Amino acid sequence: MRKTSKVVLVLLGLIILSAQAVMAFDLTSLLNEGMGRLEAKKGSQNLCLITNAPYVRFNGQSAVRCLDACSELTGCTLGSERLLFVQRPVDAPLVAALYDRSRQRLWALRWDGQQAQSRLWEVGDAALAQEATWQAMQKSPLGRDAFSLVSIARAWGGGAPYDLLKCAEFHDHLCPGVTSGYLLARFILQRYPLRPGQRYYYVGSPVWCKEDAVQVLLNLTPGKRGMIVRPLNQEQKEALPDKTLGGLFLRWDAKAQKGRALALSFDWQKARGLARLGKEKKRDDGVRLLLALLPVLDRPQELVSVWKESDLTPAQFQALMQTGVDPYKQMGFTDKP
Repeated sequence: MRKTSKVVLVLLGLIILSAQAVMAFDLTSLLNEGMGRLEAKKGSQNLCLITNAPYVRFNGQSAVRCLDACSELTGCTLGSERLLFVQRPVDAPLVAALYDRSRQRLWALRWDGQQAQSRLWEVGDAALAQEATWQAMQKSPLGRDAFSLVSIARAWGGGAPYDLLKCAEFHDHLCPGVTSGYLLARFILQRYPLRPGQRYYYVGSPVWCKEDAVQVLLNLTPGKRGMIVRPLNQEQKEALPDKTLGGLFLRWDAKAQKGRALALSFDWQKARGLARLGKEKKRDDGVRLLLALLPVLDRPQELVSVWKESDLTPAQFQALMQTGVDPYKQMGFTDKP
C-alpha cells in the first residue's frame, strides 16, 4: 500500500512539473520573439518586463510559475526593479510586455492559454499624441490592457520610484489620480510622521484613484479598519467648500485617546500647468500629466497643502470610523416578514 502511494505521489509530481515546464516554455518562447522584435539584449538596463502573471491561472495552474524562466531569458528581475506587475482578475488572459525605454517601443502579447497575439508598438510622445495610436491599441486584442502597459512602461522609463510602481500594480495602471494619492501620502509621511503609539487612519472623500495609492504607501486598508471610503453624490460634491479637497487623514493614539485630523487639498490646476495641458482634452493627457508629476514626487508640498486641521477627540474619531448606512436594512433584507 505504501509503495503504491509513493508511485502515485511521484506521478503526480511529474505531472505538476510537466505543467510548469509547458507554461514556462510557452511564455518564454513568445518573449523570445519580443526580444528579437525589439532587438534587445538580455540584462539591458533599458529593458523592463510587465506582466499580470502573478494573478492569473490556466488549467488550475498559476502563471507565476513561469516568471523565473522569463527573468532568465530577459534579465528582468525583481531585484533590478525591471520586473513589474499589473493586477488582473484570476480568470483574465495572460498579458506581458517588453518595453525598451531607449527607443520608447513596447512589444506586447495577450495569451489565453491556446492562442497568442502580439504586436510591436511605438509609444513615444509623438506616437501617443496621435488619436490613431490609441484607437489602434484599444481595437487590438490588448483592449483596456493597452493603457495599463503604456502608462506603467512610460513611468518606469521616466524614472518613477519603485513604490509608485507598486501603487500602479495594485491599481492596475498608473494615472494622475494614483500619483496624486502618492503625493498626499508622502506629504503626510514627511510633515506628520507617527510618534510611538500612534497610527494613521484615512477617510477617502471625495473618492478617486488616490485611495489605492494611499492604501499601498500607508498600509491602510478597509479590511484592517484603517481606511473608510465615502463617495459623495453630485450635490455633495458641489457643496464642498473647497473643490480641491483630497481626503481626511487621522493620526490617532489609541492608548492616550487623542489625535489630530488633517484635511488635505491637491492643486490640480498647478499640476495641469506642469504638464502644459490645454483646455481641450486629448487622449495622451493622462500620460503627459503623470510624467510631469514625476519630478515633484519628493516635494509633495508643491501640490499638497493642509486645508484645515484640528485636535481629534474620541467621540469624533469613533464617528468618523462609522460607515453610517446599514446596507442590509436599506435593501430590506433584515425586515421581518
